[in-house]
Amino acid sequence: MRRILSLFVLILVGIFGLSGCGGSGTSGILPENPDPGIYEASFSRGGGRMTVTTAKNNSVTVVVADDAAGVFTGTGSLRSDESFSVTCKGPNDQSIVVTGTLQKSALSKKYVGKIQGSFTFTYDAPLALGNVDVTLFAGTYTGTVDMRNFDSWPCTVVIDANGFITVNFTSNTTPVSMRGLLYSDGHAILRPDDTVTQKLNYWGKGAAYLFFDLGNLYFKVSISTKKDGNEVGVIRTQTPYLPG
Repeated sequence: MRRILSLFVLILVGIFGLSGCGGSGTSGILPENPDPGIYEASFSRGGGRMTVTTAKNNSVTVVVADDAAGVFTGTGSLRSDESFSVTCKGPNDQSIVVTGTLQKSALSKKYVGKIQGSFTFTYDAPLALGNVDVTLFAGTYTGTVDMRNFDSWPCTVVIDANGFITVNFTSNTTPVSMRGLLYSDGHAILRPDDTVTQKLNYWGKGAAYLFFDLGNLYFKVSISTKKDGNEVGVIRTQTPYLPG
């Protein structure tokens, strides 16, 4: 699939939340959303785009980026019939309500629905990310490893089209390499690179996401010196988001 606007918020922000957004109530919640993914659509009016991001805990994050009205964001919950109604807040305290229902066929799944408020139109959000399709996140990320002892080092993260991750940084003068896997809902798991001999080994858990600025893909991982250990530092990297 193409690099869609998602994780724009993916807003897996938080890592899977968004502050300052309105949401809706729930009814008959499923114990786990069977269709996690990121769905995107363009508008029938003017210019703009929208994503609907659903996570395994039934959370729904909606970001509407309208060329004329601005960016509106909101979070809510998926109902048992896989529908949602989310209030999204935008500039100057404006708000819109986005409603949708997941429709599935033998070949595809997508949300169809409507946006109403200061502007009104229908939308159709085809599946942008799901199952093992992680191509949205593929690319080279650069940033830092920030340690709890206040050390900070440059870091490079490479995510390939299959979701495999390679992380490299130098701790003082000691090279460190990590490998891992990015899953379709954006979460990532890292371990020491066993293809090289190294003095320092780290394990990590985190996520890739597209922040609400709609400008960059982000990769953030908490690292520890042993598997499932206490956090000793955080990898913070990003890469330019290039839609299309």
